[in-house]
Amino acid sequence: AVSLSPAHFAAGTGALRLDGPLRAGDALHLGAAQTSGLPLVTSDRALYRAAEAEGVTATYLLGDG
Repeated sequence: AVSLSPAHFAAGTGALRLDGPLRAGDALHLGAAQTSGLPLVTSDRALYRAAEAEGVTATYLLGDG
């Protein structure tokens, strides 16, 4: 479990500035993974692409097309 901190929220806010259709909740997940050095597993293509763009290790599960 990861306890969210102000740094996680700040990283999520920064992720919202990326190009693409990233939702607020997805940006927070990305910020938490990035700040904590954790990999991300998602079935959301936009979140996966944003993670790659930010240098976060991500695994894409078949999902939203």
